Amino acid sequence: MLLQGTITNIKLSFKLLSPAALDNRKNEKYEMSKVKNIEIIKCCNFTFSFMSNRTFVNLTSCKSYVDIIVAINAFLCCVENVQIIHSLKVDSISYLLSAKFYPLDVYASNEQFFIKTHPRFKGVTVKHKSSNVICNIFKSQKMVFMGLKSLKQLNPFISCIINVPNVK
Repeated sequence: MLLQGTITNIKLSFKLLSPAALDNRKNEKYEMSKVKNIEIIKCCNFTFSFMSNRTFVNLTSCKSYVDIIVAINAFLCCVENVQIIHSLKVDSISYLLSAKFYPLDVYASNEQFFIKTHPRFKGVTVKHKSSNVICNIFKSQKMVFMGLKSLKQLNPFISCIINVPNVK
């Protein structure tokens, strides 16, 4: 197989009709912490960050689309006084892809991509011009994609690799 990949994180956001009721004391349902104005709870394996008077929530640590449903159910079990969740959207997907060769030359010769190197960073950053998706490519043939809104945004990156002659 030429390519093999996995979702490493799906970041979502949603809104609540009324502020969530969180218990700041030690709680059996979730662990709670606070950073500046952001309250963070860890419930099951998911992280929920509350902003805007506890009516805006960021959700991270989902590894699949099924995890989103599991996370929302966990949220409803852990947090009291949640009546309506609305405006749920995928903000960003991170994806790890393992290639069977080092694909940097493929992107360097393609006008759809910007390539940037960083002096203290071992990888090379490749950015797709129209979608703003970023991919960090490492010599270990690992490719880490960030900023995806859907997995379809991998297509320009993958089609460049698939169309390379003499790669099996």
